[in-house]
Amino acid sequence: MRKDDAIFAGELSGHYFFEENSKAEMTTLAVITLLNLMNETGKKMSELTENLKRYFHSGEINSDVEDKIGMMNKLKEIYSEGTIDELDGVRIDFADWWFNVRASNTEPKLRLNLEAKTKELMEQKRDELLAIIRG
Repeated sequence: MRKDDAIFAGELSGHYFFEENSKAEMTTLAVITLLNLMNETGKKMSELTENLKRYFHSGEINSDVEDKIGMMNKLKEIYSEGTIDELDGVRIDFADWWFNVRASNTEPKLRLNLEAKTKELMEQKRDELLAIIRG
């Protein structure tokens, strides 16, 4: 958000940031803004967001993994042709899809999030990754 001078940033996990205070999460401001917009337009949330849907996402999928760091390293090796970012777990980007795998701080689990440009590609890559992670 800071790098691209964005006015808003959000995550599938429900963390939202606004330019007014980009250093802190402001989920309540996102909710208030959405409720105000729904009130002003008389539209449902599904109607307001329909034109914004560009990607298909997996949602967060948790898997039991004893060696979390070892598995994240294995995924970096297997998907090394992608662009790797380790700011929050391991995120690897490709032209038509990306995924992020983070280790739980409290459980022996990895948390997978994935987005792709088509539903078919999302399902294929989701299943491929889960086979590796849970394999």
